Amino acid sequence: MKKSLLAIPFALLAIASCNKENGSGTKKLEATLEFAVPSVELIYGESSIIEATAVTDAVLDRIVLQAVKKNGETYVAVGEAQEFKQEGLEIKVEYFADSKETTDIELTLWSGKSRKAFYLPATVTGEMPGTVWINTAVTLYADNKVAHNVNDPET
Repeated sequence: MKKSLLAIPFALLAIASCNKENGSGTKKLEATLEFAVPSVELIYGESSIIEATAVTDAVLDRIVLQAVKKNGETYVAVGEAQEFKQEGLEIKVEYFADSKETTDIELTLWSGKSRKAFYLPATVTGEMPGTVWINTAVTLYADNKVAHNVNDPET
């Protein structure tokens, strides 16, 4: 009798671990996503609107967008994750292009602990607008009060 009672917790643990994705505690979300456009052209340092429509029975609570670079069959993050609260299935967010190495934008749908990622092909061109000072540790921008245009001596 004691041996069978001891087996019950292990059986429950095995069943619970089958629902996890890679042991990370997240489950795979059953969803599809249709982007409004097949690919996007972004300007580095500027924002663009990303639109899509999700199809799922789950209630979406947030989405995360991140610049990624395709490396064979895998994607490597090259930008910072940009998280947005989400209500409903229509997605319309302002995404900031933060990496010139971007080949795709990863859009991850979240419903509680369930998630699923989708990829939108992207190209990033241009230079960071405005006055900026960069070193290996920090990036500092001049405030509008002190920034001036070197071609306009009156500013």
